[in-house]
Amino acid sequence: MAWVNLIIAIICEIFWASSLKATEGYSQLLPSIFNASVLAINIYFLSRAVETLPVTIAYPIWTGLGGAGVAIVAVLFFHESLGVWQILSILAIILGVIGLELGKPKEAEKAIKFEEEAEVKQLTNPGEGSAIVLDTQRAKMSNKEEIVVTSQSE
Repeated sequence: MAWVNLIIAIICEIFWASSLKATEGYSQLLPSIFNASVLAINIYFLSRAVETLPVTIAYPIWTGLGGAGVAIVAVLFFHESLGVWQILSILAIILGVIGLELGKPKEAEKAIKFEEEAEVKQLTNPGEGSAIVLDTQRAKMSNKEEIVVTSQSE
């Protein structure tokens, strides 16, 4: 769900930045209301995405793809032009975003980090067996589900 939130935030970022010109310095009421509303939605979904995704990954992807998207919208809808170096630079941004995703730690490294950083939050039913609930948010795993480990008492 975090990636869906990030994609929504990127789309909102593109709409927000692309609609800035129509506000005419926030002197036009309806475009200004639209622009401010999209900005609020944008920040909401970005904040939801970084609840789970590392900021070091989510923010550069958000800014990079948002900027590239605005450039594409400007060319397609506002008839702005891009030179060869500008196009190559946008492609470099997109390649950088791909590199961020490909450069993530492997699952084994995540599991080790999880075990090292996980914190025991709750111990229940000590007489019938025990359940240890690990704090996956602090362990920086990619979901917010609680993991329950149970063992039978003898």
